[in-house]
Amino acid sequence: MTITHAIIGCGPSTEGKGGAHSIAYAHAAGARRAGLRLVAAASRNEKNRCDFAAEFPGCTPYADWREMVARERPRLVSVCAFPGDREEMALGLMQLGVRAILLEKPVATSPAAARRIAAAAAACGARVFVNHQRRYGLPFNLWRQAIAGGRIGVLDEVQINLPFPALVDFGSHLVDAALYGLAPRTCQSVQAAVERSDERYQGSWTERGMVASAVFADGVRLTIETHARKPSPQAALRAIGSDGIAEVHLDPADPQRTFRLVSAAGIEAPAMDETFHHGVVDRVIYVERALADIASALASGAPTRIDLAEALPGFDILMACLESARLGRRIALPLAQEQDPRLLPWAEVPAARAACAAG
Repeated sequence: MTITHAIIGCGPSTEGKGGAHSIAYAHAAGARRAGLRLVAAASRNEKNRCDFAAEFPGCTPYADWREMVARERPRLVSVCAFPGDREEMALGLMQLGVRAILLEKPVATSPAAARRIAAAAAACGARVFVNHQRRYGLPFNLWRQAIAGGRIGVLDEVQINLPFPALVDFGSHLVDAALYGLAPRTCQSVQAAVERSDERYQGSWTERGMVASAVFADGVRLTIETHARKPSPQAALRAIGSDGIAEVHLDPADPQRTFRLVSAAGIEAPAMDETFHHGVVDRVIYVERALADIASALASGAPTRIDLAEALPGFDILMACLESARLGRRIALPLAQEQDPRLLPWAEVPAARAACAAG
């Protein structure tokens, strides 16, 4: 039986749709190619929903997502609305009888909210997935295999370099990708320093920069840096082992050589048609694979690479980075946090504030 699919949060139909604020376009195109039937989409913005429906014939536009679900009864719903709305929408969808939900990342705005979604899903038997679609990308799987297969020896450290300040949004992809390669290791604690900014993204402030260190039970360390120095010569994701280094590059000179392995045997940088973001030509290939995996899992009951349980440890690390910086101390995991740390009181640091103003 064909799985019916609906989307909440269409985003604008401007240049670049399929990413950033218009990720719903990637969900719609990927779902159709994966064999799902897109029946409806909801947005509070009339132009956004009408433009979206025009691009995907057969998709009925709605102003109210609850009305959409009540009328269309979709099997799977993608939630592409901003993070602050995702908990309410996920819980509301489950109350309306939806038992398969694909949430955009980050899953919520606090660890407590993410766990409420997980608890509600367990209580009603719903499947919840988080769109960390890079787990289906060839560069990331080569990187993971280099670690798991011992091609770089004994793993010592994983480094994340994000050359723009977007820890909670785009950084969530990198933290999740790091945990994909680090599995089944468990993170024990996080310590971080954050330089705050007055700029906002999707309703929450972003950082000017951040440095963080996450320590795992076996002693492996994950270091994270976000900054605004672009272009950056560093790899976005680097695994350092006793016998080599495996890297995934965000913006390599040759996009067909996104993955690189450096070892005693030499340098491997295989040509491929997949990049950090998507295919060289195909912009929705990772989302298509994610939705195909979801469709298969709904038919068989098998797990996917992007089940909610897979996303929670990475989300904990993101929130712990902010909480550590806010309180000025190391934070143990799992994190018990009722609110988004960005909304809680932060101590003022006059010297740093003055330096920011001068810079």
